[in-house]
Amino acid sequence: MSLLSVNSFFYLVKSIDQNFYFCHLIKLEKSMIKKVLFLLMVSILWSCGEDESPEVDYEQQILSYINARNIDADKTSSGLYFSINEPGESERPDINSTVVIDIVGRFIDGSQFQSSYDEGIPVIFDVINFIPGLQEGIQLFGRGGEGILFLTPDLGFGAAGSASIPPNAILIFEVVLHDFYSDAAAYNEKLITEYIESNQIDATRTESGLYYVVDLPGEDPFPNAQSVVTVDYHGYLLNGQTFDSSIERGTPLTISLTNVILGWQEGIPLFGTGGKGTLIIPSHLAYGRSGSPPNITPDTPIIFDITLISVR
Repeated sequence: MSLLSVNSFFYLVKSIDQNFYFCHLIKLEKSMIKKVLFLLMVSILWSCGEDESPEVDYEQQILSYINARNIDADKTSSGLYFSINEPGESERPDINSTVVIDIVGRFIDGSQFQSSYDEGIPVIFDVINFIPGLQEGIQLFGRGGEGILFLTPDLGFGAAGSASIPPNAILIFEVVLHDFYSDAAAYNEKLITEYIESNQIDATRTESGLYYVVDLPGEDPFPNAQSVVTVDYHGYLLNGQTFDSSIERGTPLTISLTNVILGWQEGIPLFGTGGKGTLIIPSHLAYGRSGSPPNITPDTPIIFDITLISVR
């Protein structure tokens, strides 16, 4: 290839190592000059369009929020800021625990995006399924503990965000840790026996963990596991909150016992036609780990006052 001995062209090249433009003397054929000029223009336009906006200092935003409100906060090695108002008992949950918490979530502008208080019942959740900041933060409290957690985006939902959380959002959580456990069945047994004792209920326990009270035994026929029954019922939580009631609707339920929760499959046949009583059902005989949103959270025991109207 013949090179021009007299024509030369200064071509600006972006240097990766030095991060500035410098001149390279390049000898070019006349036929290549137009191509080089075009590439030069593209390179300049590209460099002008580079995003040179400063990096957001999320930590400084959190510190400004904390200082403006005179909050006494500490920082973990991960960058989580936290303020403990009440440490709670000495025993702490771990990554494998299930926790019972009340929680309020806010953005740094103070607007609220979540509150268990709006639902009227605490949240029951596995620590391992929390976002990183809550995973770490909830383990700072014992039973009865409460405080505030301040999460930078990398400890929250990050650049992706979520349905109700915008990308790169700083999150602030006010938390109260009521209880935690690693065995749902044992935890339900504890809750139910405490409920029975505090309300002075004379209940009988079956081998499965179902508790029942017979106010009126009823008469034949008694249902079996395949019977279709008509029942009037009132379903509620241990705190008294109603989640379902055929009595309030004014329409009894007719259903096959093959299509109901295990607690009903076992408990309804304890009554004859016209029988009345109460079933106190642990979560493994009810809605288990899934719960039944929005009113029945995971691992929650439930209660039914029932009247067995008919059997066929």
